[in-house]
Amino acid sequence: RRPRRSEWFAMFAFAGAGACVGAKPLRQLQTACCAVEKTRGDTGAREDACANLPMISRRRAVASLAAAAAVAAGSSAALQNANADVFFDTERYGDKEMKVSAINKVKQNLRNLLAESPELLPSIMAIGVHDGLGYSTVTRTGGPNGSLRFEMDRECNASLRNALEKVNGLRERLKDVSLADHYAFCGAVALEVTGGPRIVVQLGREDAGKADPLEDARDLDGLRSNANASQIKATFERSGFAGAKSAVLFHGAYGVLNAIGRKKAEALEAERAELEDNEAFEEADVTYGRVDKRRGRGAVLVETNVATLTLKGTKFDNDYLKQMLQIEKSGKSDSLAPRDLVILKDAELRGYVEKYASNSKQFVNDFAQFYEACTILGAMYEDSKLLN
Repeated sequence: RRPRRSEWFAMFAFAGAGACVGAKPLRQLQTACCAVEKTRGDTGAREDACANLPMISRRRAVASLAAAAAVAAGSSAALQNANADVFFDTERYGDKEMKVSAINKVKQNLRNLLAESPELLPSIMAIGVHDGLGYSTVTRTGGPNGSLRFEMDRECNASLRNALEKVNGLRERLKDVSLADHYAFCGAVALEVTGGPRIVVQLGREDAGKADPLEDARDLDGLRSNANASQIKATFERSGFAGAKSAVLFHGAYGVLNAIGRKKAEALEAERAELEDNEAFEEADVTYGRVDKRRGRGAVLVETNVATLTLKGTKFDNDYLKQMLQIEKSGKSDSLAPRDLVILKDAELRGYVEKYASNSKQFVNDFAQFYEACTILGAMYEDSKLLN
């Protein structure tokens, strides 16, 4: 007779178990299941047989099913995910209402931080990217798992130290949410509060207990300010991205957030000085739902009535890339940053600068997609939702 649907499922599960837990546990599982099948009608015998079933953890079981699905579909990508290094437990924070509450609290704390220290905008965004780029498509290890806190001795992360310490401090107020989830939300909030698109960030990452491994100590050199063009592209390609495209998206986003952050910080400093002179200084209201009391035309609302940090006439766009080309054209290239010059002198990187400088909407949308991809690199879901 043809096998029943449940029997097909069992066979696929066995294939996955063999791939993930090894041949010996698989034989134990097969033998025990056969013993259970022979005990129909005898409850006591069935309980004895069930006691022989090997113990497999939830993570192992999910990995087995992922591998089984890969065998059924012939998908090498699914097999890679079965061995992924970033685990998501989508039930970690409870039901939908509790998840929404956790998201709101994380966002609130990050908004408050940026309201007080807007100069951190580019570094806050970069935290999510740097943490994600620990993922290697070769070894299928690393990723957005909170390991960045163990990697501050790497030169490429030196500029993030202050921002990372601030974000780590926020976690002390919300210990139920993993640091990895905090890091992933950093870039999403940085974009939202500067008028950028809303990025959906999945909750449930498990924190790593050590730094992500590198195949070569130079793997992330492309994130250093003095990197050459080949290093810049190679760093993004290592994690599976189109090197030149992703590098330019990140560079343009960092540049415009840096400009907005500095202007906002200068404006806040001037405002505070004026208030102190008038002896009427009051702490700004930074409770949830507000990062700025103003509700004028320049305020862009992002969900739940939260005003952005955008100054009048500025918002997240392709302005930094346009300025790079304009400054070069004006003959003032010596005023460009070293990384700007490296990018403009490389034909492939320059091509993307010109492309995005001429289309702000595409730049904004493509960066949002890139950032969202950074937050799920190497993802393995610990429930029925398995994503590539």
